[in-house]
Amino acid sequence: MLDILVTYPKLSGNGGIETVLTSLLNSYEKNNRSIQLFLPGGSEQVDWIQSVHDSEKKIKLKNSKTLFGQLIATFIYVLYMNPKVVIVLSKGQIMACFLAKIFNRKLKIVSWNHFSLDVTRSKKLLRVFKLCDAHLSISSGISKQLAKLGIEEEKIYTIYNPIKKVTNSIPRSVGNVHQVYYIGRVQFTGQKNLSELFKVLAGLKNLKWHLTIIGGETDLDKEKLLNLATELQITANISWLGWVKSPWEHVKSADALVLTSNFEGLPMILCEGIAHGIPVMSSDCETGPVDIVDNNVNGYLYHLHDVQDGTQKLARLLRSRKKFSDTGSICKTAEKFSESEYFTRFDSLITSLIGD
Repeated sequence: MLDILVTYPKLSGNGGIETVLTSLLNSYEKNNRSIQLFLPGGSEQVDWIQSVHDSEKKIKLKNSKTLFGQLIATFIYVLYMNPKVVIVLSKGQIMACFLAKIFNRKLKIVSWNHFSLDVTRSKKLLRVFKLCDAHLSISSGISKQLAKLGIEEEKIYTIYNPIKKVTNSIPRSVGNVHQVYYIGRVQFTGQKNLSELFKVLAGLKNLKWHLTIIGGETDLDKEKLLNLATELQITANISWLGWVKSPWEHVKSADALVLTSNFEGLPMILCEGIAHGIPVMSSDCETGPVDIVDNNVNGYLYHLHDVQDGTQKLARLLRSRKKFSDTGSICKTAEKFSESEYFTRFDSLITSLIGD
């Protein structure tokens, strides 16, 4: 019998969820519990699967095109595999797994939501979380949102997400031009909200800076951002690298890693940034950044949509280059996201559900 089945409808193949799943599938095998990932809608990009040990056994892909087809495929596969625990990353699949539980009363259903619960098409859909036996929460903000739904606190496990151990820290830059980095999907508004970042940077009147953007973009988003940069007269201060497989290899020195998101679950790029010893500045969107950013220790939070506050916080960070030059101190603030800490928390949940 399979111990743990993890399921998600479909993956893009180049996001943060893939990174977390790869770590889980590779590292949790040490605990002698069988684990498998099922993707009824498959994965648009499959390169990441090559990083999973014994991937043919651990990852099963289907090619269901519709949401309904993916839910039916989930229901059938859960019945077929008969796992002890199914960990579900989507609200629709929770319902499919609950139907499967009618035929297997011992099945334990665990939610594992990777975004703020406020980001949903219908608030009524949030009721499905009450069908679960337990909940993996990747941030304290999501834990609070689950509690507000009426879910008992003893069923909520705040475990964050794991990051791999970093062996090399990235130093501050030398010279009078401060090096600022953004790494992630390039969106004018939407989740990543880069238009706000451009406005924040444009307010840095008495500081020399250069922004390097690493991440994939649509033609429309990039066009809008280029037009905004022209309007704000900051075009010459920005470099665009596009999507790259290993972004940290392109960062030789950095004074700040920035994020102006409207919403997150737990922004892994901030975790990776502080693990590399880079100070960060992030919006205080409802879930995620507050668990990572320790004001005046590894960076600063600013009030989302308050451009003036963002400019002031980023200016303070950049002017404190000497203060934030101790990369080791910044690296230490990432220790709670280490794989060893993460799997201790993860195993605590699994043990509570199925025993040793």
